[in-house]
Amino acid sequence: MVAICNPSTKTLATVAKFIGYISSRNYQPLPGFFAPNATWFTLGSPVFPGDVGGAVPASTYLSTLPNAGIFDDYSIDIQNTVVEGYQANVEVRIIGDLGDLHWVNNASYTFHLNTDFKITLLDFYTDRIAVNWLVKYLADHANSTSSKVKRH
Repeated sequence: MVAICNPSTKTLATVAKFIGYISSRNYQPLPGFFAPNATWFTLGSPVFPGDVGGAVPASTYLSTLPNAGIFDDYSIDIQNTVVEGYQANVEVRIIGDLGDLHWVNNASYTFHLNTDFKITLLDFYTDRIAVNWLVKYLADHANSTSSKVKRH
């Protein structure tokens, strides 16, 4: 018997595995998902210094992912997917807990894969208002001894 796998099925499996690694904060396997010279685009905000935004090499953006380590608990849950061939749009909910803070952000990824199922372009769109709130909160509470915060 011969198993036939259409591109959409393998694309979905690839992106689900990729997001699963990010959700579990297992970043080591992630570079292997990208084609050489792959690009990662993300919305950025010039209001916040050091906010990576625009199109950068995937390796540059990957280096920012360990910042999720600030959370005591962290997950990315897939909400919806639309896959056609070598492209996938994936809506996710990002949840991070830090002390009494329960932070939720909705985001979407658009993956473009080559015929080897390696990511060539990854677009990441997130709720910048929620991200900017979190960045400000973290800056304001950097030296705080209290973890009591208003839930957002």
